[in-house]
Order: sequence, then structure tokens, then C-alpha cells
Amino acid sequence: MSCQTRVHTICVKQYDTIAIRCEYLDDTGLPINLTGITIKSNLVADNSDPSPTPIVMAVTVVNATQGVFELSPPNSSLNIGSYKADILFTKAGNRLSSETFALRVVSAITVP
Repeated sequence: MSCQTRVHTICVKQYDTIAIRCEYLDDTGLPINLTGITIKSNLVADNSDPSPTPIVMAVTVVNATQGVFELSPPNSSLNIGSYKADILFTKAGNRLSSETFALRVVSAITVP
């Protein structure tokens, strides 16, 4: 496993419904079956707070055999700002974390 320095950024507008579709793939790009794997993800504000309060993301398995799942925050609206997250996969006591990614929430012109 290597640690990457490049951060992928997902940009959404405030009030958007957020569902981040993900695939768990092996090193060759083939899907990993999610059966027996626990998936967790936390989202934290990307600011100078040394101990930010995590937002626990909901995980929904869409297609276990193809390694497809979705992450979504527990409420429909995040505050405007920058956040960061990663994904933790656990199976039989073994843990593997994804690269960190960024979520940027920008202001909406049209509000609900």
C-alpha cells in the first residue's frame, strides 16, 4: 500500500442531495466483492481545528459482488466550506484505508 499526496475533490452546491458512488477495486482495476467487509467513512471540516468533530457518513452497498457502494452525509445539507474524508475497509480484523479525498460545498443561488 502506498500513501498518495494528490487529493481528489468533489464539488457540490449547498442543499444538493449528496450520494458519492464508489467502487472498491484491486490493484488491477477489478472489483472486490464487499461480502464480509465493513465500510466506514467520516467527513471532517478542513480547517485549522486540531480535533474536528467527524460527520459519520452513511454507507449503502449498491452491488456487493461488483464492489459498488455509496457514501452520504446524515443530513441533506452541509454548511458551505471544505471537508475531507477517507474510507476504512475492515475484513477479519485487517484494515485498509483509502486515499483522502476532499468535498467542497459552495453556495447555491436557488434555495429550496
